[in-house]
Amino acid sequence: MFLRDTKTTHIAQNLKEYRISHNLKQTEMADLLKMNYQNYSKMERGVYQPSLDKLLEICDILMLTPNDLLQEGRSFDEYKQEYIEKFDNELLQFLDIVHIIEEERAKADFAHATGNYKAESLSLDIIFHALVKTDDENINYRKMIDTLYYDYINSYIRKFSDKTHKELYQKILEKNF
Repeated sequence: MFLRDTKTTHIAQNLKEYRISHNLKQTEMADLLKMNYQNYSKMERGVYQPSLDKLLEICDILMLTPNDLLQEGRSFDEYKQEYIEKFDNELLQFLDIVHIIEEERAKADFAHATGNYKAESLSLDIIFHALVKTDDENINYRKMIDTLYYDYINSYIRKFSDKTHKELYQKILEKNF
């Protein structure tokens, strides 16, 4: 029984710290969990232990693992620092790619404007590879090919629809005048 009480206490303490770090009030967290505010408050005080489903729902909302809520001894500051470093690294990678793409787009525009289509093609190729760069490039190539294919089909259908629309509109015009 003591082990369960200890785990409930860890969940309660950790839950409160993580909720506060996300700038959420108890009432807001209860609303997100679709539960009564008083029951949520009892969870944070260690009076009520959440079900596994509710625990997983909490983890989804707060972007945690169940271990983060159960763990004793891991300081909240350590978690926060790890989370910030991970976010910072992902953001820096994103910004690097955006910078490369924007620079290459400008180069491609300039090359096109000056008639240097080989340089334009090179810049567009760099952009393409920056966008599909992942661990499994075939998946992204497939997605891009599918997107291009569906765009092609949609443009053909749109052209056909526009042509049909114009012809029918013309017939209606001729009929009414």
